[in-house]
Amino acid sequence: MVKSSVETWRKKIENRKTRILVAMIEAGGAHKTTAVAVAEALVKLFPEKYHTEIYDFCYHVGAVDFDLKHKAQWDFYLAHKSIVRIGYHFQNSMGSITRQYLKTWGKEFFEKGVQWLRDNPPDVFFTTHFLSAGVALDAKKLYPELRFPVVLFNCEPHDTSALWVWKGVDYFICSSITAANLAILKGMKKEKIRIFEFPVREIFFTGTKTREQLCRELGLDPSKRTLLMSAGGQGRGAIESIAPEIAESNLDINLIVVCGKNDDLFERLDKIRKKGTGKTHFLPIGFANNMNELVFVSDVMATKAGPASSYEAIYLGKPLAFIDFVENEKATMRFFIDNGLGFQTETRKKLVHFMHRVTESPEFYAKLSRRIKRMCLRNGSEDIARFIGAVAENWPHEHRE
Repeated sequence: MVKSSVETWRKKIENRKTRILVAMIEAGGAHKTTAVAVAEALVKLFPEKYHTEIYDFCYHVGAVDFDLKHKAQWDFYLAHKSIVRIGYHFQNSMGSITRQYLKTWGKEFFEKGVQWLRDNPPDVFFTTHFLSAGVALDAKKLYPELRFPVVLFNCEPHDTSALWVWKGVDYFICSSITAANLAILKGMKKEKIRIFEFPVREIFFTGTKTREQLCRELGLDPSKRTLLMSAGGQGRGAIESIAPEIAESNLDINLIVVCGKNDDLFERLDKIRKKGTGKTHFLPIGFANNMNELVFVSDVMATKAGPASSYEAIYLGKPLAFIDFVENEKATMRFFIDNGLGFQTETRKKLVHFMHRVTESPEFYAKLSRRIKRMCLRNGSEDIARFIGAVAENWPHEHRE
């Protein structure tokens, strides 16, 4: 049956578009947003050449129980950062044992994912999650007829933990020399590594509305500086204590707080809004589908140090105020702080002080803006898409026959 399904796939390959599978797992914002950014770039650059599919891969292959367990664990980690810190350094010290444990822990995903790939083999497998990479490698090991290349994108732009170093991948994409060197140190072959800048969705660069228009639509004052606070899709962590304090600090600013899926936080903040917040124009939002507009309209982004939200802000020229981080985000936070593009403002006092400097010193804010421009950072999604296209074109012909 396996041989028959693969032979059928081979016979059809000359009569269809090359199929690129983009696999992500929606546990942590960067895994999803980077995958979507690259998938959209593939569709934009190669609309007729490739058939691009994107899946929340664990859920899509039917590993529903593990998918729920995995995503619930991420929520738990966001609420218990000390455990993450210990676990992060422990798994990093264990190397390949860590990756073997992942296969045991995610047994349902590995088994169902392997079977799904056996029956639905792509021409290129691109993933932004280490677990999906492990599944693809197991599929190729168990079924040698499956010869698609596996391209793994490391979502930790300035770090590489042991979780990512699946040595059997064909290409390993990093967003910095630091991450590449750490991957090599942990055993990834140098010739497999490619470095491209961090990818974000094109929608962040294609808005047509002016800042003044957006301010008025959102009920904000265009003459005031705007602080955007966000902590990812879950809305958990330090934002739960800092956001209410900032809302009641009577700062002469526009304040937008994105609560994500944290309904309790939204209800608390909405009560504060209804009571009145003095000079502060306050806008609490639940789950936002227009983060591109919210980042654009803002002057500063106060955020958990997730790579996706950090790069979305920096690419649009917005300095960062870090209010929180989990251990695997620490290197990203240090990169921006060390280069003068961000500040650690994990308490109300520090964030209020920072915003006073932003509102009262135009030169201070202009200096931050100049630093961001001098870094010459740019969106890497199209470069990664072009690379994947080159892999699809140049992967040895016998691998797809």
